[in-house]
Amino acid sequence: MKYKNKQKGGQENNKQLAITNGSSQSNINNQVSLGRTSDGGDKFVPIKRIPYDIQIFSFLCILGIVFRMIFARASNDYATATVWGYGFSVLSLFGLIISSFAISSKKQLSQGILGFFKNVLATSLPIIFSLVIVTLIILQNISFYDQINSGKVADEYYSFSGISSFLILVQISITINYLLDKLKGNTTTSKNTSEIMSALASELNSIIIILTLANVTFVGMLQVILKYFSTDG
Repeated sequence: MKYKNKQKGGQENNKQLAITNGSSQSNINNQVSLGRTSDGGDKFVPIKRIPYDIQIFSFLCILGIVFRMIFARASNDYATATVWGYGFSVLSLFGLIISSFAISSKKQLSQGILGFFKNVLATSLPIIFSLVIVTLIILQNISFYDQINSGKVADEYYSFSGISSFLILVQISITINYLLDKLKGNTTTSKNTSEIMSALASELNSIIIILTLANVTFVGMLQVILKYFSTDG
């Protein structure tokens, strides 16, 4: 009888060991993808690499703008520097748009496919504004490529082009801050912090719209200068 009791106890110890191992593995998995709310429940937390994606693409985007501003003046190929520098920024902006998909939280996914895509569009809209502005300038420089590189443009073109580059740099910088505020608002477990981040993002969105209108105006002025106030020979 004593032998049976010992055997039974050994089985119970084995069961306890198995339960402990399973619980430890579950806790490790939860720490990767789950956070703890104030009431002790589990809450989805996006993967930590998402901010690094945004920072990398943001750095590359700004680098393209700075490259254009430096080499456009340092070299005689003004249009070439613009196409290459802004082209690099366009690729980085596409990367930011892709990263904005990951900003949507699990709660927004539960709203359905239509609600999810509406949120994604609202989040990426400031990036799309910047993308449109930079793309228009690239197409403009391609259309008047030889004319700009040969210097057969009015002097006002270079002045307005420099102002446009500065405004684009400011707009992209504000767009990056907007994305980071949206990210903080979606990943925080504090309701007050989430509301503050959403309010800041809304204010930055208004500034981005104003800068977009200003940049569109400068693109139109550059088009008029290139088409009507420049020489072909």
